[in-house]
Amino acid sequence: RMLQKKTIVILVHGRPQTFGNHNYGLDNVDALFAAWRPGEEFGNAALDVISGAVNPSAKLAQSWPRTVGQVHGGSSPWLQTVRGKWVSNHRGTPDPDGRIYDGYASSNFDATPLFYFGYGLSYTNFTYESVTLQPNASPIMTKVLPSAASYTPAVLFTATVKVTNTGKIDGTEVIQVYSIDPPSLPFVPYWKRLIAFDKVFIKAGQTVEVKIPVLEEDIALYDFNGQLKIYSGDYEISAGGSSHTDLVNSTLNVL
Repeated sequence: RMLQKKTIVILVHGRPQTFGNHNYGLDNVDALFAAWRPGEEFGNAALDVISGAVNPSAKLAQSWPRTVGQVHGGSSPWLQTVRGKWVSNHRGTPDPDGRIYDGYASSNFDATPLFYFGYGLSYTNFTYESVTLQPNASPIMTKVLPSAASYTPAVLFTATVKVTNTGKIDGTEVIQVYSIDPPSLPFVPYWKRLIAFDKVFIKAGQTVEVKIPVLEEDIALYDFNGQLKIYSGDYEISAGGSSHTDLVNSTLNVL
């Protein structure tokens, strides 16, 4: 950047990374290309993405911490802000959906993730307008699912997500559907869970409604007997392009 030229770092790696004190290494680059463990054709693939011949659509399958001191702290894993030091002592900064992260020790570092689960950039932009839920049967009742040997996958509900490509070029988006589980669960719930997703191509300026089926096993949790159970309560079902921008939501009620 001191040469006043665009600088892109291509990271060939096998795990999340940090980038020096206060991630200073990122302050002097324009883009970070996370390549993970690419194959023989990676050179051609990288050139396609960097040159704009291909519009990237990949998303992270984990959150990246800002510092190694965050590992196993309040920002990993995604637990609710309600019980004990493993969750949060409310010293951190809330993120857009309300979760409070724990710095876990006095620190000058922001306790939020450096990059969130589900995050990934595109050369275009997508705007989420709504998510509506259509139960397969009404009402939805609490139930214990059969064992794997006798279980037949069944759709519990369908989430219809309305999204618009508001940019100037065509692009592919990974639509992510999350659940914030009922606070009445008999154990500490995750802050939210990815329960479904779909990858769709959307032309510039186009609005689409994508129907994403959610199976019973996607919403079920293991009970104290080791069986998958759909618990009663209100589930907040949200959709977005990453785990911290899922800002459209609807409520699913299980009796």
